[in-house]
Amino acid sequence: GPSLYNDGKGIKMTILFTPLVTPTDAGKKRRANAKPLVMTKIEYFHEDVPLRDFLTKILASLKRQDLFESSWLFQGHELDRGDCFALSYTIPRRVTDQVVIGDGKDYKEMVHEASSKLPHEVKVYMVENQIGGGDNDAREEEGDDEEVTGSRKKQKTNVPSKEETAQAKIIQELERRYRCEDKQCATTPCYVTGPNADHVHLTHMHLRTWAAAIV
Repeated sequence: GPSLYNDGKGIKMTILFTPLVTPTDAGKKRRANAKPLVMTKIEYFHEDVPLRDFLTKILASLKRQDLFESSWLFQGHELDRGDCFALSYTIPRRVTDQVVIGDGKDYKEMVHEASSKLPHEVKVYMVENQIGGGDNDAREEEGDDEEVTGSRKKQKTNVPSKEETAQAKIIQELERRYRCEDKQCATTPCYVTGPNADHVHLTHMHLRTWAAAIV
């Protein structure tokens, strides 16, 4: 039947999708302060749809159906390679800290929170993860660090912008929030996902991308 919320349209969701930074051309370095373009979409979803249909709506809206195959959340189990995106949410004026959606239970809790009080809406944050090619990313990040170091030598008076300062504070907060208490975990900071409670390492690039989406 029709949704009980927003004149039958369903729960309103603002999607903020942070894709991977576009690869640079061969022989060129990516700028140290390069930021991915955050895509924003507004959609509505019925409060009774299952998690897979919810994800289908999001990825179809973003035209990123290519992520279905490598999503642990969509497939419902851990895959041989890393999870292709991290998903979290906030609810305006109520749930202000991002809550990770790692399984169907987390999704149901989000729907319950969003539907329990006006304005019946939610912000969904999707951050694309690099799966494979980690060595190239590491080399690229090292290159970025070298570039930053070189620029500091040339301009010692370089002062971080307000945006960079805000991002640094957010990164510190994310590192604190996702610091793993499991002494056996060697990947902290991390977030726990999937039916087997797998620990997925949140690299500095992940945190930096996430912070850029929040600022």
